[in-house]
Amino acid sequence: MHPRTRQAVRRADCKDVLSRILVIDPVGSREFLSLAAHAAVLVSDSGGVAEEVTVLKRPLVVVRSSAERAESIEAGFARLVAPHQIVPVVAGILSRHRKLVARLANEPCPYGNGTAAARIAWATKQLIEGRRRLG
Repeated sequence: MHPRTRQAVRRADCKDVLSRILVIDPVGSREFLSLAAHAAVLVSDSGGVAEEVTVLKRPLVVVRSSAERAESIEAGFARLVAPHQIVPVVAGILSRHRKLVARLANEPCPYGNGTAAARIAWATKQLIEGRRRLG
């Protein structure tokens, strides 16, 4: 949990809700991705997380009034909610978790097909070998 979120929880007196879930301190990118890949559902106000869950095939509850990553919402990976909706929405996701994860596993990533690195490597090799020109 981000330190600002922890402060907001204290201000809102929501400790009883958090007592039912495991809350950890912030982690680095590698550990975050590992944890997220195995999470039943993620809750975040971060736009970047919306991209990551599409690759990880995990459901996300985005606590914001708008989203700059609308593709994740349109594809069904993320759901935009107001703060007071978090608990019922997460409960709904958990109640149909297996079915939802099975559907998301077959949903294509709206941000690409995962082959960008291979295409970049191929194009770079072509440039280095002089078989291709920029532009």
